[in-house]
Amino acid sequence: MDTLIHADIFFFITSIAVIFVTAILVTILVYIAVILNDLKHISRKIREGSENLADDLNEWRESVHKNGVQVQNVINYFKHIFSKRKNHKK
Repeated sequence: MDTLIHADIFFFITSIAVIFVTAILVTILVYIAVILNDLKHISRKIREGSENLADDLNEWRESVHKNGVQVQNVINYFKHIFSKRKNHKK
């Protein structure tokens, strides 16, 4: 009879421990899913930014190729970039 009570206590404590560990693991998995979703969003923004930068550099390269290196072209290029940023923030 005494061993039966010990077995019941053991299984009760084990069941509570399993439920507790499962709850912690589920919470950790939820946080990992949120972090991965944020990383996906960040990588999408980086990809879009790099594509925009590549397009701008391609335009600048073509302008330099056509007109040569002129100070006015460099100034216009940077004005164009900063005007895009101001318009994008609005």
